Amino acid sequence: MRIWGMGVLGLSLLWSASVQAQTDLVEHQSQFGFRYQLPTYWKVLNAQELDAVLGRFDRDTLNQAQVDAEIVQSLERQVRQDSWEMIYNTQSVEGDFTDNININRVTSTELIPESQAQITSLCTDLQQILTQNLQHPIQLETCSYHQVDDRPGVRLAFELPNGNWQQQYMFQSDNMRSVVLVATYASRDSTESQKDVAAMIGSLKFTQ
Repeated sequence: MRIWGMGVLGLSLLWSASVQAQTDLVEHQSQFGFRYQLPTYWKVLNAQELDAVLGRFDRDTLNQAQVDAEIVQSLERQVRQDSWEMIYNTQSVEGDFTDNININRVTSTELIPESQAQITSLCTDLQQILTQNLQHPIQLETCSYHQVDDRPGVRLAFELPNGNWQQQYMFQSDNMRSVVLVATYASRDSTESQKDVAAMIGSLKFTQ
C-alpha cells in the first residue's frame, strides 16, 4: 500500500542492503496466533526489525533514503501498539512502491461462511463495502471460498483505483475474530510476489 510513500520505500531499501540475495524460506510467528513461511527477501516490519534498521543507520543515511522523521514516528507508534504487521518484498521495489503484505485481526459477531454456496451474498456485500471505502467502483475479479489451515476463509482479488493489484484473504481466527491479510502488488503482473503469498498461505498453521 502507498500510505507510507517514500518513507517506507527508504526503509525497504535499507533492509535489502543488508539481506543476502537468497531464496531460503524463513518461518515467522505472527502475533495473531499463527506461523507462516516466506523467502528471506520478505522482511517483517516489527519493533525488533525497526530498532535494528534505525540503530544501524545514522540520520544522514535515513535522509538520503528519503525516510521522513514523521513517517518513522508514525510507523513506530503503529508497530509498538501491535495493531498490525506489515511485510515487504525487498526485491520488488518499483518507483515509489514495493509489494507488501498487511495483516491485522478484526472482531466480528458473524462467522465466515463455510462453503462457496454460502459465500455469494458475502461477495456482493464486500464489493459494495470496498467501493464505498475506496470511493471508486471496484469490480471483484475473484471472490471465492478458501480454507486456510482447515479454517473457513474467503479470497478476494481486484484492481485498485491507482492500478495496483490487491488480494485479500479473510479467515476465521476464533469464534469472535477473523484475520485479514491484504497483499498489494505493483500490478497484476507481479507474479513472483503473488506466488510467494500463495505459498505463504499454504504454509500457514495456527498455533492458538
